[in-house]
Amino acid sequence: MNKYLAIIVVSKEGYEKGKTIFEHFKNSRMFVPYDLFKHELDSLQGIYSYKSDLKNVIRLAFYNFSGVIIIGSVGITVRLLAPFLQNKVSDPGVVAVDQEGCFAVSVLSGHLGGGNKLAKEVSEILTVKPVITTASDLGNKVTPDLLAYLWNLKIEGIEKQHVKELLKHINSHIVKGNQITWMVDEKLNVTTDFINFQLWRNERIKESEQPVVLITDRVLTHKQLSKNVIILRPKSIIAGLGCKKGVLATDILEYLHTNLIANGVSPLCLKSLVSIDKKKSELGLLEAARYLKVDLKFFNSNELIQFVNKKNASEFVNKKMGVGGVCEPAVMKLCKDIITRKTASRDKKITIALGRVGWPQWASDLVEERAYH
Repeated sequence: MNKYLAIIVVSKEGYEKGKTIFEHFKNSRMFVPYDLFKHELDSLQGIYSYKSDLKNVIRLAFYNFSGVIIIGSVGITVRLLAPFLQNKVSDPGVVAVDQEGCFAVSVLSGHLGGGNKLAKEVSEILTVKPVITTASDLGNKVTPDLLAYLWNLKIEGIEKQHVKELLKHINSHIVKGNQITWMVDEKLNVTTDFINFQLWRNERIKESEQPVVLITDRVLTHKQLSKNVIILRPKSIIAGLGCKKGVLATDILEYLHTNLIANGVSPLCLKSLVSIDKKKSELGLLEAARYLKVDLKFFNSNELIQFVNKKNASEFVNKKMGVGGVCEPAVMKLCKDIITRKTASRDKKITIALGRVGWPQWASDLVEERAYH
């Protein structure tokens, strides 16, 4: 799913409001009925006409955009969305704006999909009233899915098939005013009074009636957790990569996954791949990053040289790359917490080092990841 916003106009009355929103959000695309606007569209970049069934446009927007705004009633919006709804974890945020321009209603995925935030932004653009109906927002209470949205966390449970039910149970618990336990891995170095966190030191979490929300990037076992624990995965892990020319993406992905698990780190927490700029055109590396949907960053030899361990420096790598190491220095450039130093695959084609970024770096993608403009 890309980071663009889809604005869908369903009638002539909603066109001007849709265009006002479109002009505000730089990374947006607007879809309008062809018959009504065919003479106005030729010179308007980013505005597309549709002749087909409106449901096809909704399908395109729902599965390919980060957020969707429909200029139409809530009733129309709900009927159009119904065939495509999956769950609150994967559905995009959807906002309905009535054609009279009175309300911006957060219809779907208010927290994880950013629907509530989007409704508030649209209300400011059009000077209308935002309508937010999620119970936790009405009571100004933080829920796991709201925190996941704010800090760009992935939601996981010890039993995957029960994640949605557990999340619903915990949110209900919070809305009713009951206590839950918020825990954060000590290795993540979270320093905030936003939530009263207890430090978690990899100990077993015992069974209790009180639900637990745990933020950690470590691989966990059933023995460590009770069934009422929901896990929030931060984007805290940096993987430094060195590779020989022509290495396959599948080989990189396999060795990277093996390395993460062997070092007790969840693959869901991978934030970035980093390497040297001379590997910018390495197809396998580019494809691996694209498959994982993570950032791929490059540093030049001058940026890496200060982080090279002279005792372990490679003359061969130095001749090829202008620096005596790649994966380990690249990780050290970004991370103080080094999880594992350079390791090599059996065929010596791939080297990997892993590091952990601290707070608030692993939550700092929020601005870029969630902003539409």
